[in-house]
Amino acid sequence: MDRELAVLLNNAARDTELKIARLGPSIRADQLTIVLRDLRRIQHELWIRGVGPAIDGSLSGAEKAADAAANSLDAYLRQTVGSRLANELIRGFEGTVQRGLQLVDLAPKLELSTAVYRNEALSNKVVQRIVQQGIIRGFSAKEIAKDVAHLIKPSTPGGVSYAAMRLGRTELNNAFHAQQLAEADRPWVQGVKWNRSKSHPKRDICDTYAEHDEGLGRGVWSKGTVPSKPHPHCFCYMTYEVMNEQEALRLILNGGSRASGT
Repeated sequence: MDRELAVLLNNAARDTELKIARLGPSIRADQLTIVLRDLRRIQHELWIRGVGPAIDGSLSGAEKAADAAANSLDAYLRQTVGSRLANELIRGFEGTVQRGLQLVDLAPKLELSTAVYRNEALSNKVVQRIVQQGIIRGFSAKEIAKDVAHLIKPSTPGGVSYAAMRLGRTELNNAFHAQQLAEADRPWVQGVKWNRSKSHPKRDICDTYAEHDEGLGRGVWSKGTVPSKPHPHCFCYMTYEVMNEQEALRLILNGGSRASGT
């Protein structure tokens, strides 16, 4: 698993470097430079753990170069926009890779149609790798769509652009959905509510999920039973139903146990 992760991170870092070079001076390039520093730092940690042969020997120098570039960027930002705004920007993007790795780990397996994607892309799992790298780097659905567009068959119903955007949106939504469900496993969360998106043009299975009732309230599912996203372009979102203040206080006093106390 470490070897696979090392290759994935190395490819993501190289692609990020190319994207920064193509963008030239811009806010997005600045953001990606911070992301690149995180990628190189995590790569360096993997290297120390002994998986170095899985990636090329220039890693150490590349990691130092990315660190130096990002440090220069930090100084530039503080000088131009002030320390407070610069620190907010830097903090916001420093955790991008760690959050992305968690999302990739939790995301359901990507299933792709042979009617949409080129056969060689499916057999070599190129689409899966592009989506994973995009999630790790905090890319938007539009950026992921742009990277996979060349792997989609021109004859695809709706066109290449539509199919690419559908993939980008769907995979990002699925990843965040999986993360929400994982984080719901906390003692003060009593259930997970399915909130129907207003973007639905007509009634579908999402309405059924939003009307589900097992005694916890309309649309509220018990933890561990919440369904996966049922269709592409699903913008429905989850919220947590949590215990009230008295119940939370009782939980704390009992050391995290739900057992009642006096």
